[in-house]
Amino acid sequence: MSQQLIARARVPDYIQKKHGVRYSARYLSTLASQGEGPRYCRVGKFAFYDPKDLDRWIAERTTPTFNRASEILLAK
Repeated sequence: MSQQLIARARVPDYIQKKHGVRYSARYLSTLASQGEGPRYCRVGKFAFYDPKDLDRWIAERTTPTFNRASEILLAK
């Protein structure tokens, strides 16, 4: 881990400022319980995220840009 870890409660601010996407801490907690969210570690009972893992997770869910809706169907 090269950067400082971010507490789950602060992750929504980080993601919105850096990527312009809104996720709540509660939603991240739900994703973590389902094994579908970004990688995290625990310190005691608190969850912390490496910014690189958050950036990678957002990138994996971001599609290319499209000019029209029909392009989305062709990309699948």
